[in-house]
Amino acid sequence: MGGKGLVSEDLLNNDSVPILFWGSSPVGPGDGVLLYGGNLEDSSNIQLMRLPDDKTTQPSVENNIKFSTDSFNLQPIQAIDYSVKFIIPKEMKPGIFAVRVEASKSQSNTILLNAPNVWWLQGDSGISATPGGWIRIFGISMSIENSIATVLLKGTGDERLKAESDEYSVRVNLPESLSVGEYQVFIYNGHGNKHGWSLPLTLTIKHRQAFPTTIYDVTQFGAIGDGRTNDTEAIKKAIEKAEQNVGGIIYFPRGRYLITETIELPRFTILRGEKREFVNILWPDMDEPLPVMIKATSNFGIEDLTFYCTSYGNFLETSIGTPESGDVHLKCLRVRANRYRGHPPQYRDIPEGHQADQILKKYGIHGGKMLQLSGNNIEVIDCDFYTSGATLFLTRAHGARITGNEFAMGRYGWYWISGCDGVIFEKNIVRGADLTTWGGGINCLDGSSNCQNVYFADNIFKDFWGGDREAMTTDAGGGAFFGGIESVNATEITLAGDPNWARINWIGACICVLGGKGMGQYSQIVGYEGRKVRINHEFSVPPDENSIVTIVPLLRRYLILRNDFSDLQVVQFYGSSIEHIVASNRSFRTDGFRNHGMCYGDGNQPSWYIQYLGNEIVEGNWYGTGHSTFDRNGVLSSHGKIGVWAFPPNKEFPAPLTLGTIVRHNHLHNNSNIEAISEKWIKDVIIENNLVENNDVGIDVSSTIEGILLRNNKFNNVKQEIKTNSDHNKNLIS
Repeated sequence: MGGKGLVSEDLLNNDSVPILFWGSSPVGPGDGVLLYGGNLEDSSNIQLMRLPDDKTTQPSVENNIKFSTDSFNLQPIQAIDYSVKFIIPKEMKPGIFAVRVEASKSQSNTILLNAPNVWWLQGDSGISATPGGWIRIFGISMSIENSIATVLLKGTGDERLKAESDEYSVRVNLPESLSVGEYQVFIYNGHGNKHGWSLPLTLTIKHRQAFPTTIYDVTQFGAIGDGRTNDTEAIKKAIEKAEQNVGGIIYFPRGRYLITETIELPRFTILRGEKREFVNILWPDMDEPLPVMIKATSNFGIEDLTFYCTSYGNFLETSIGTPESGDVHLKCLRVRANRYRGHPPQYRDIPEGHQADQILKKYGIHGGKMLQLSGNNIEVIDCDFYTSGATLFLTRAHGARITGNEFAMGRYGWYWISGCDGVIFEKNIVRGADLTTWGGGINCLDGSSNCQNVYFADNIFKDFWGGDREAMTTDAGGGAFFGGIESVNATEITLAGDPNWARINWIGACICVLGGKGMGQYSQIVGYEGRKVRINHEFSVPPDENSIVTIVPLLRRYLILRNDFSDLQVVQFYGSSIEHIVASNRSFRTDGFRNHGMCYGDGNQPSWYIQYLGNEIVEGNWYGTGHSTFDRNGVLSSHGKIGVWAFPPNKEFPAPLTLGTIVRHNHLHNNSNIEAISEKWIKDVIIENNLVENNDVGIDVSSTIEGILLRNNKFNNVKQEIKTNSDHNKNLIS
């Protein structure tokens, strides 16, 4: 999970020896550290050592780290059965730290803090890479204080490559001479010795599948391109010719091409214009809108074109969830899909404008989709989309890259990144183009069991004024089970009650230990039948018959980095959310950032190991109703916040829902604060080294939270710096 380290068989079989399975990273000198494990309540000493740096090393899978005589022995803070905290001494240098716990005269296993913890990688071909291409690797502690990372490929030979890196990502260019085949990829972040290398990920190097390159110029099939002549038949003839030859390039020289039917693209075909500014493809107004303007299955591209349409349902549809889905690229496109342009025929006889919305909703609650994309290896690069309704519907994609685009969303507009594994969504502008634009999210609203590994960075989100106004939300309602277990046997769990497997396919979902022995651990489901559940790895601290578990969709490992959010409601983890990083973002006139473990639908969904690091709320006041969990439609204007919340189904709920939240180095300039609010369903929060200015309350915390650590926070022009109703024996406020 977090913090590199292995748990030996001896520890697994000993009910009294302390065990560690998660440590908060990234951390530096002077920071508080949160450790999770088992048998930690009697912790008497934390042993901490900085690994020596040795850039010449090779990776080691051994867990035989030896602590030197100059390692630190530190005082544990807030030790309870499953967690303990401590402070890294300020005099230590930044780097990779080895840590272990002494409790009940026994020593725990050793885990590493700030060792590169790799989550996933993507290549220039999506889930693979090509000789001479590139790979990008994502996770935590990819670099420490701007250190230069090294990537090691171990396959037919070893390739040691210098990389461009920051704290959460690495990019490396691959040699042209690299042989095709399978490689193990290791990362070294510039610190530590042989133990400081990451665990490996597998990379496939192969040549990209080449499409046929025969060019079919539509003008040679009779297209005129004057914007008045119907060129539909000529374009269809060019496409049919390409299909007969198993693909090719349908080419549009400079012109304006009027068509009246859906463009159906065969596989291995590229639709290409001479230049985006030179070529328009346009559909006329129609009494009955076309359900879709461009339709394809997979293995196609569209490049350097501009499209105009008014009478449409969805703009581009591809096949979803089939074995052949994917291998799609869209590059340098401009689309203006506007049902409200001018005086379209289907609206002329409708006396009340709002009735037009009912026609819009014929194509879905969010007004139809601009792009419906699915499968492996999806690219949308440098495009400009303006739509009457929803924009991007990316579902069940693996190895997708959405970069440098503008998405202007219309009436009730929304975007989905749903059920995906491995998505780069960066350097995009996502804006409201209508007063009712709703928002979007990274979720499982497509009925998937999981959505994971998303790099969501350097984007601009602005002007969402309709509905819930969510810049990003992680909706995935429901669950299959909540209750106890009968037994655990390695990777098989027998539940104590009957689960409800009917709603979705639950393979890929997570089983989380919410309470009792083993709390704070999760594993993915790889199979199930009746009460038997098979998981992808053993628990470091095996749960027992007194443990409480939940089975819910898995939404994990989102990197929300360096985005600007303005004039919208919130960035939130709504229910199921595990191991997300929210860092270096800026907020203007929004409700801020928040996570809440909660009962969502019929599922009790945890929010675990969420970190808010170095964010700014530049302007905290926000206006208008939206998705406020406390009072959904009754708040007209309020302050921004970084919020740590939990909402159980009832006051008798027996386990915490929000665990292990870190709020560090954030700057709240005005009209905003930090909140950790719940009666008893939040545990372990570190709030430290934040600056709060110009607000009534600086930090608002519930005294009933077990294991809250407040330290080194600064306040300027704040009436009440820390608001809490009483002391609590598990709290430390300093």
